[in-house]
Amino acid sequence: MCRFLLSFAFFAATVLAAVMSATPARAQDPGLEPVSGSSALASGFTPDPFQTAVSAGGSTDARAAGGPSCTGFVADAPSFRLFYAAGEGAPLILSLPGPAPGLSLVNTPDGRWTCASSAAGARLRLERPASGQYDVWIGRSDSGARDNTRLQISELAAP
Repeated sequence: MCRFLLSFAFFAATVLAAVMSATPARAQDPGLEPVSGSSALASGFTPDPFQTAVSAGGSTDARAAGGPSCTGFVADAPSFRLFYAAGEGAPLILSLPGPAPGLSLVNTPDGRWTCASSAAGARLRLERPASGQYDVWIGRSDSGARDNTRLQISELAAP
């Protein structure tokens, strides 16, 4: 009986270790205060696009939260937080204007992570956005690189 319990304890510890190592660690923390502040917007907001200055970049690989296609590096805290009241049928479009490489990593109100990265800015279009808190990380392609950029939020941008 004692041998069985020891074998079972070893098996359980092995399974627990495998599960823990298979779960990606998320350094991006929506509970942290955003580096560049927050705003509240309701559907139909003006001016459209809303623009704000944000801090971009960091040393954390965004793939931990955004998946393998999310290439770039972000800070642990969000760059910006948006409180959004959704309307009927309007998309929510987050973009980084300009030619610089960019990454937008977003934690949506339902806890899902989504990402857009591009060699020339980044653009993320959410077709049926929910009302609630959107935490946005703006990244750069080089680890540790930090700079300031502008985040545009729109409902009217062309598809």
